[in-house]
Amino acid sequence: MGKILNLKWVGLILLLCINLAFANNPPAFNIFLKKLASVAQQDKISTDTINQYLLTATYLPDVVQHDRYQPEFFMDYKKYVPLFVTKKRIQEGQYFVHNNHLALYRISQQYHVQAQYLVALLGTETNYGENMGNYSAISALATLNYFDNRHKFFESELLSALHILQDKQVPNSKLTGSWAGAMGQCQFMPDLYLQYGVAYQHIGHPDIWHDTADALASTANFLYQIGWNNHETVAIRVSIPKNVSTSQFGRFKVHNLAYWKKLGIKPYKKNCSLPNWEGPLAIITPSKYSKRAYLITKNFNALMRWNSSYLYALSVAKLASSIADSVNFDDSNNPALLPPAPHIVVIHIDPITHIYLIEKTLWKKYLFHFNHPMVTMTGFIDNKQKQQSASPNLLRAEHFSQELLKQK
Repeated sequence: MGKILNLKWVGLILLLCINLAFANNPPAFNIFLKKLASVAQQDKISTDTINQYLLTATYLPDVVQHDRYQPEFFMDYKKYVPLFVTKKRIQEGQYFVHNNHLALYRISQQYHVQAQYLVALLGTETNYGENMGNYSAISALATLNYFDNRHKFFESELLSALHILQDKQVPNSKLTGSWAGAMGQCQFMPDLYLQYGVAYQHIGHPDIWHDTADALASTANFLYQIGWNNHETVAIRVSIPKNVSTSQFGRFKVHNLAYWKKLGIKPYKKNCSLPNWEGPLAIITPSKYSKRAYLITKNFNALMRWNSSYLYALSVAKLASSIADSVNFDDSNNPALLPPAPHIVVIHIDPITHIYLIEKTLWKKYLFHFNHPMVTMTGFIDNKQKQQSASPNLLRAEHFSQELLKQK
């Protein structure tokens, strides 16, 4: 009898939630959700899942604004790329590599994707997991499905999100992401999560929100499955002879390297040669009237699966190149060194544990260095852990040079 009463209360609460959501939504949106319910039923979504998650979706006006005013629509290369490739983001990417170098090495080797591109994608998409978005994926996708002209795409993604909830892979409270419905550190759309998500070091469903290894492995798996070539990079800026028609430009107008060389295509930088790429190559310009031109590989198109913008793909490529210039991705026994820092201020040194606690700076967490005759570790802790580990024996120091981090 008690169970029956409990079920009745659950039903009443659910009905109240649906009524509240409907009351706050535009009437036309509510009618749209009811139509979607029949589509969801045809896709084998249960009535309980529809009532609990779809019919309680909320119309999000700011999602509409974000969709209409994306930076790719009105910025050129000189304005767009500096937004994503900054000195701070490059440095934070170097720290990210330092803290995840072993997982990066193994994942890169397993999936045949250069590590710098995995790092650059997470850096561009979420600033290395810092800004994943807190929009309800269901509400964001329902809103986009309602007003955006890509109805079929967002309908498919919404159905995939409902399947994730129905299969209890992720609870609704955690199924969050950007205004566009992209989720986790790697900003996967729901369909990509279902197809390519990887639970890398644990049993269960992929956790691309909180498990960095899962986010990296899922990203690498997706790139590998769609044909990433780890023997090539993404793009190189080139000079175009005046007699070459722009009608030959476009990311799907591909030819081999010999063809482009015959037309007189050369690197933009002097005293350089074109890479010996063997795959199909194309030439693009970032925007219609841009004077810049790039020779691109098929990896360029793979990056555009996150964002169908030339500027976006060029930004990821530039960030990857900038990070790769200062760290070593190729040796699992040689952790990537922190970037040069002439003066790093030490907050505490514990003479017993030999733990050096360094100030909170660009990487948003405190760096510690454990230097002991038996073991050496370097890592990051947050402010809460710092407060818990504080002891009266910790001594204050003035400066801590980069050389100390290299001690064994």
